[in-house]
Amino acid sequence: CSNVIYLEAGEETDENVIRRIRESWEANRRAWRAHYPSAPYYELDCDHWTFFEESNLKALREIIRKHWHI
Repeated sequence: CSNVIYLEAGEETDENVIRRIRESWEANRRAWRAHYPSAPYYELDCDHWTFFEESNLKALREIIRKHWHI
């Protein structure tokens, strides 16, 4: 998870907004686990600016390979 939160207007600096975003993120994680307890769940250490870096694509390929048995 990135330490920086960027909204449409740029980097967020309001601590209350950052706290609410992080709380919502954790609630979404818990809901995913509750509703899909057997589903694979992964998080890559990237954001939408760095997703296509080779290291992230390699990690994604390994995840897919692990579950698709290819």
